[in-house]
Amino acid sequence: MSLPWLQEILHGCEANLAARQQEAERTLKQAEAERQTQAQSLDEQIAAAVAAAMQAQTSRDNGHSPQQRTAAAPPQPPDAEGLASGHDHDPSWCPKHEVTMRWHDGNAVPIYRVTLVRESRLPHTQPQLRSSRDAAVLFRQYLGEVDREHFRVAMLDQKHKVIGINTVSMGSLTASVVHPREVMKPAILSNAAALLCCHNHPSGAPQPSQEDRVLTKRLVDAGQLLGITVIDHIILGDGGETYYSFADEQLL
Repeated sequence: MSLPWLQEILHGCEANLAARQQEAERTLKQAEAERQTQAQSLDEQIAAAVAAAMQAQTSRDNGHSPQQRTAAAPPQPPDAEGLASGHDHDPSWCPKHEVTMRWHDGNAVPIYRVTLVRESRLPHTQPQLRSSRDAAVLFRQYLGEVDREHFRVAMLDQKHKVIGINTVSMGSLTASVVHPREVMKPAILSNAAALLCCHNHPSGAPQPSQEDRVLTKRLVDAGQLLGITVIDHIILGDGGETYYSFADEQLL
């Protein structure tokens, strides 16, 4: 026979246990609801980021930023026909690769558009070069006072008028890394008929090294394959008149 006070204690324990069980169930439901809300918010953020990226990519494909879609299109550099005809020939043209991304089946495939971009202008009173001295004066004006070796090229049309100048390589005090591919690239892009090469010797002595002679021959051979004549390779030394011309020395 159970005592009344013991039965009352048992009933109280059962009621307390049921209340705790209900509280635990409510906590689990709240945690699950919060998790679902966070997951939904994350999905929305990812979707918004993907949409923004695709919108920005589409804008780049069209040549405008999202804020410039209604603005006028920027001026385009002259095409190959304009360069070949001798119009709008300004120095300091350099090649630039503009990459446009197309999306297909989730994979990014790069589509390349190669253009010329004018960086600046170089005032020069004699755009048509008639001698190695004219070429040395032009390159010295462009180089200025530099403390390391620079390799630069001038692209010319059929009348030896300067289309533009491009920096191929900047090296150390004694050398610069030059490859025929990088030398011929601006000439091809500018539709040049001829090419003038030039680099400086910070040491002050313009006499060519064995590496200079080998490189010059490689450039001449590459130009012959491409139909672009390398008419000279100038090495600048100290002073305003000190230079070495491979053409003058009949080494081309």
